[in-house]
Amino acid sequence: MVEPARTAMTKADLIGVVAKRLDITQVQAGIIVEAALRSIVSALQNGQEVEIRGFGSFRFRNRAPRKGRNAAAPVGLLLNLPLRGLFGIPRPVESGAAVAELVDALA
Repeated sequence: MVEPARTAMTKADLIGVVAKRLDITQVQAGIIVEAALRSIVSALQNGQEVEIRGFGSFRFRNRAPRKGRNAAAPVGLLLNLPLRGLFGIPRPVESGAAVAELVDALA
């Protein structure tokens, strides 16, 4: 049986890319990647939003309670739903003015 090609980048792949790009060892790159990921997780645990310009944003959103029902009893229940983790990617730059703003911001 032929195994389908893997399309997801793993943490190990990311460490390899960082090591190659910065010309450092895999161990050093692993420390950098781990520190970045831990910083993101820590910020989210503290209720902060994480926004990485040009990449995306991470946040948790409270979900409103909703009505549920128990089939064995006619009484309605109010269900408190857990936080929902969200990752958003930025919209593609579509206008020349937006491109100019990005260039100015990077300069």
